[in-house]
Amino acid sequence: MSTMLAKLVSIATAHSELETGLEPEALLAALEPDPVFELYPIARQFSGMSKTRRYYQHYFTEVLPRIKSFKIRSEAVSEIGLAREYDIKVVLPGADTPSLHRIFAILTFGPEKLSGGRFYTDEKMLRLMVGPLWNSLEPVPAD
Repeated sequence: MSTMLAKLVSIATAHSELETGLEPEALLAALEPDPVFELYPIARQFSGMSKTRRYYQHYFTEVLPRIKSFKIRSEAVSEIGLAREYDIKVVLPGADTPSLHRIFAILTFGPEKLSGGRFYTDEKMLRLMVGPLWNSLEPVPAD
């Protein structure tokens, strides 16, 4: 593993760990200036630091308190990013009990930091995750 790849893996691992705490500024500092987050299977995205900041503000105030448990099922590293598969038990809006959701998340690498990520999960979980950004999501551009 190259020194730069090892550095990016370290940043991605720290970023993932910060998502369980309350340090949004440290989490945002791990990102390149213009991050892009893609959501699948709906093939929509949000980009830019302003929307990313809104995403994490929503995450810390609305999503994190709803998460009852999570488990990392698998992890893989490549030159593209750090991929993790999670099982998350979360109480969705309007529900009384937690439901289980599988999320496959790839934190993508930029030149120096994380360039964003790709999240694969069901629509109910995506709606909870992005909250106020839902109506402003844009199509993921075709390659």
